[in-house]
Amino acid sequence: RKGNNEIEIYSVTDKEYMLDYITLYSVNAPSTGRELKCEAEKSYLSNGVIEWKKNASGGKIVEFALSTEMEFKIQAFEETSVNLLISLSNNSNTNKALKEYCSILVNGEMIDLSNLYIFAMDKDEFFMEYNIGSISLQKGMNTLQIIGGSSKFYTDYIKFISVA
Repeated sequence: RKGNNEIEIYSVTDKEYMLDYITLYSVNAPSTGRELKCEAEKSYLSNGVIEWKKNASGGKIVEFALSTEMEFKIQAFEETSVNLLISLSNNSNTNKALKEYCSILVNGEMIDLSNLYIFAMDKDEFFMEYNIGSISLQKGMNTLQIIGGSSKFYTDYIKFISVA
């Protein structure tokens, strides 16, 4: 609900348990003419590093390491298509195909990144928004994963724009 909410967790036995984490999802796909921006540091992150960067939206970015995984959950109330954009910084001295830096999967299916290139920035302070293309979301919960294949790039956010 709007405002402050509380979740109470208790053991139904006399045993002690340790709670590692709780994940709550309430991210809905954008409606017609709208967009949804998801900050990288708010993703489910495995093997990555969250860093403070003054030029990043929200002030934080994710520094990718080899095998870093970012995961976002998006609820769609109906089958829909959205345009996927991602804000990246290529911390190398050459332009390279995006597929050399990462893989992007939507509901377990890999997106073809072979024709997308990211520009060399030579430092991690400058970000560009790259249009990945149109993706289909199924009705219900959808999963978007970004899996790192290199440690020379950073991501600030992903954005879904309704194309309907």
